Amino acid sequence: MAGVTRSCVRAVSRLLACGEVVESAKLLTHDRRHGFVLITRLAECIAILPGFTSGYSGEGPSGLARVLALLESHGTEIDEYFISSKMFHRLEKCCLLASDVEWLESERASRPMRWSDYIYAIDPNLSFNNESLVSSYPRSLPLGLIDDRILDLARGFDDNPGHAIDSAYRRLEDLVRSRAGLKREFGAKLFSKAFIGENAPLRWEVEDKGEQQGRGQLFSATFMAFRNARAHREALPSDASDVHEFLLINHLFYLERSASKFEGRALNA
Repeated sequence: MAGVTRSCVRAVSRLLACGEVVESAKLLTHDRRHGFVLITRLAECIAILPGFTSGYSGEGPSGLARVLALLESHGTEIDEYFISSKMFHRLEKCCLLASDVEWLESERASRPMRWSDYIYAIDPNLSFNNESLVSSYPRSLPLGLIDDRILDLARGFDDNPGHAIDSAYRRLEDLVRSRAGLKREFGAKLFSKAFIGENAPLRWEVEDKGEQQGRGQLFSATFMAFRNARAHREALPSDASDVHEFLLINHLFYLERSASKFEGRALNA
């Protein structure tokens, strides 16, 4: 949305977070207002509407500094172009012409480069490792890496992360309990009996017994460290820790899928 800094920052951060390679960024400047034309590795041309400003302290200049720092951290080549009021108006209205893009491709960028001044005027310490910059990326689940057995929970994660996490824990317990034949066991004890020990009904095809035990302990440790605590505390507002926890459970599903069933007698079945 033109003039709305937050939405313009979000547009760029989402693009970068999804793995899109932005090879060049053309910073379009007119009367201390700014927008972007981004060129991807696939030669796609993406316009970011002018939601950025400069020359004072505020959300507009801060957003511009953040986006420039994000692009720089991804190795994007950045150049600034001073454009006419007519072209800027077309950018605001999402009506850039093919001739506008051709002009940008043929026009020499502004020299000497001064776009870094927009960053240092706000925060000279902005860098890829800066916590403030990293927080610009959307805290979302990588659906392409989620186990299909909890994919429905991942799709509804943003609406109710607590429900998604609790349901994932229950599904994992039910799955392991059924495969291992341990009908009367629950929680950490269930996973300990299912994966750890010489007669564990589920195991991985690995030569190192320590690796086998370590993988099994991941299940028990996760339930003791996170599931049990979650069951005895009031739900907290969603934050990055919910994403981390759901991805941890997802990895347990991944490990469970790769475990083979030992053709022997299950413990206390």
